[in-house]
Amino acid sequence: MARKVLMTMTVMVLSFVVVFSAFAGGKAEEEVAPAAAPAVTAAPGEYNEAPMFAAMVRDGRLPPVEERLPENPLVIVDGINIPSENINFEIGRYGGPPLRSVTVNPELDWTLRDANMNNFLMTPIHTTGPIRGNIAESFTISDDNRVYTITLRKGLKWSDGVPVTTEDVRFAWEGRMLNTDLTPVVPAAFRAGGRPGAEVMTLEIIDDFTFRMSFAEPYGRFARQLGAGQLWGGYNELLKPSHYLKQFHIDYTPIEDIRPHLQDQGLSDAEWFRLFLSKDILWHQIMASHAPGFPSLNPWLRVDSPDELIRMERNPYFYKVDAAGNQLPYIDRYESVVVADPESIPLAVIAGDVNFNRDLIAHEHVGLLLENAERGGYEIELGLVYHNAPIALFFNYNNPDPTWQSVVLDRRFRHAVNLAMDNQTYLDVVFLGMGTTSPWFPGGHDKARANQLLDEMGMDQRDSEGYRLAPNGERFEVYFEFYEAAADWARIVELIREDLEEVGIRTPIRQIANELWVARRDAFELFATVDWLDDTNWPYLTWDFMPNTRMQWGGLWHEYLNTDGASGVEPPDWIVDLYELETELRSVRMGTARAEAAEQRLADWMMENVPMFPVAHDVVSPTVRPANLRNVAHSFRSMAAQSAAEMVFYGD
Repeated sequence: MARKVLMTMTVMVLSFVVVFSAFAGGKAEEEVAPAAAPAVTAAPGEYNEAPMFAAMVRDGRLPPVEERLPENPLVIVDGINIPSENINFEIGRYGGPPLRSVTVNPELDWTLRDANMNNFLMTPIHTTGPIRGNIAESFTISDDNRVYTITLRKGLKWSDGVPVTTEDVRFAWEGRMLNTDLTPVVPAAFRAGGRPGAEVMTLEIIDDFTFRMSFAEPYGRFARQLGAGQLWGGYNELLKPSHYLKQFHIDYTPIEDIRPHLQDQGLSDAEWFRLFLSKDILWHQIMASHAPGFPSLNPWLRVDSPDELIRMERNPYFYKVDAAGNQLPYIDRYESVVVADPESIPLAVIAGDVNFNRDLIAHEHVGLLLENAERGGYEIELGLVYHNAPIALFFNYNNPDPTWQSVVLDRRFRHAVNLAMDNQTYLDVVFLGMGTTSPWFPGGHDKARANQLLDEMGMDQRDSEGYRLAPNGERFEVYFEFYEAAADWARIVELIREDLEEVGIRTPIRQIANELWVARRDAFELFATVDWLDDTNWPYLTWDFMPNTRMQWGGLWHEYLNTDGASGVEPPDWIVDLYELETELRSVRMGTARAEAAEQRLADWMMENVPMFPVAHDVVSPTVRPANLRNVAHSFRSMAAQSAAEMVFYGD
């Protein structure tokens, strides 16, 4: 079988930054102690605003900026969003053309989404130092890690000028989260220990700005959930504009008043919840075409625009300022050009139609973009790295095929696959060498050892085509079905296929539509696939490694443990061990000795059991930006840099 031919390209790559220790290190007390708020150097009560808002104030269409900001706005200074060593930070200025990203989905652009990532707290996931307030002004955690008390910023306002209070928290919890028509199952993030099926937290409203969340078990990682959200959910799982959404909720508004809205959508009275869900803009919908007019706390708001463009404009009530008292963001508009084909993106960048994107710039196009950068007035930043493993191989251990299970549940087979995969070649060919291999799993490309393990487990017999048979003598194959969520996936799948077939494992591949992939995943019909994996770059926060995440590699095991055996499939002991480790990891605060010991045990568990196969780690995330754009990180995580977009501005 043909060996891969390495592609070569001369690319100047800035040195990588090792940030894992910044995420996991430090004492718990240092991590959770609220940081001192940076001070505004302007005179008290003197703030500045964008010219577009100053004109609206003069015309009487907006109140003065001092009335739009909270009493204690969040002050963005050097080192708060991005470590000082990773950015040349300075006080910015207003003005300049729109930031313009690119997407193939007219309803979603992840770069825009990241720019509007907004949470109760700021955590070291996308900032530096200790966890500190963000939307919340302050917080405390009980010594036993069970009780979290949060105080909102007094005077904080929704984008329509309505004050934010704990009534918005109460409504989000009681009206949305605990209503089974709207939320059939409360997410694990809001249960004791962060465990599915555990007791749901209790909410106590203290006053207009303070509320308390209590858990039946220690939940030291909940502060991180408030910072990074449940799968980047932002603030809106626990904070919703009640003044807007109550008009569509049957518990708060008579059905007679809701009925006209139902009729507009062709819904019956009993389908009120469908109406509500269509009006409640979730974290991933903030740039969708039905989002204009929804009250928000984000720096930019979706406005009406042509179909080929997603347009967002600055929020007049955004609660952050710089140290000189300038209300953020500095740039008025953030847009995204909708294209039909990812292959057209490089030309759009060169032509100047796109000037700020980190999500869809393929490594194979870096050389072309660098060649045209000066003429196009942009730069390609190669010092930022992805927040996750951009691709990983997953097996579905719950596919019911008995021959499949007899093979993949044998740990020797998984180690053999890991040894057969030439991750360094994948990194060189697809990512142009811009990254490292994963530190989570036993490294080294050793086909001889892979063949030895396969022989030892009883796969030493082959069919007429030279492929290995299962230990029971039946035909065996690793049947790949995948959808191409990123430009490089098809190439990597083909390289993996070559490696597995070189050790005698038949590996047919089929690319399918995303909708079919999701349906087959949810029915546990997939055998093997690829997906993203938030690995050691995000130390045990998003739980991507758990069986019920990503491609549901062990979803029926999870269901069994979640229902005390009432449904699902009983897991093997090695999976039970994983869930016990997860429980301990969720209960403790990161940075403590207990947390570090548990994290090491999890790393050891991964090395021993190899449940999935990440291809690469710390891969450069090529980012295009205007040559004169300032306050953009030159190294660090690309998602973190993008989530700090409110502080970027145009220089000379």
